[in-house]
Amino acid sequence: MKKIGSIAVIVIAGVALLWMAGMSLLNAQTTRLQVHVTGTVDEVRIFHNNDTVNPVAIIETAGRDTTQVIHLRSAEGPSPFHQTSPASYFFTTRQSDQVFPGKKICCETGLFPHRLTLTITGPEEWQLTDR
Repeated sequence: MKKIGSIAVIVIAGVALLWMAGMSLLNAQTTRLQVHVTGTVDEVRIFHNNDTVNPVAIIETAGRDTTQVIHLRSAEGPSPFHQTSPASYFFTTRQSDQVFPGKKICCETGLFPHRLTLTITGPEEWQLTDR
């Protein structure tokens, strides 16, 4: 009887460890954001919704068309116990001394990485596509 109890404890501990590893993997996924910016826009800043002061990425064009790939964390937090809510970001564009608000960028959580393409052709002209 003690042997069955010991095996049961080992099985339960193993299942718990697998669960925690799976949730940690889901919450560690990133979203690949490919950003294309024309040279008419001086700068693009991408912010996490919880921190509107410190950008997670800055793209400066120096007057030239620019493409940059940014990896954004897909989940809000690293929890080994449950799948956390999707992370949310937004961007701003700057032309000279004027800053223009952009669109909210949301991420999907799951087993496979999410891919987005953001094409910015002017300070207030942009398109976000899911691929």
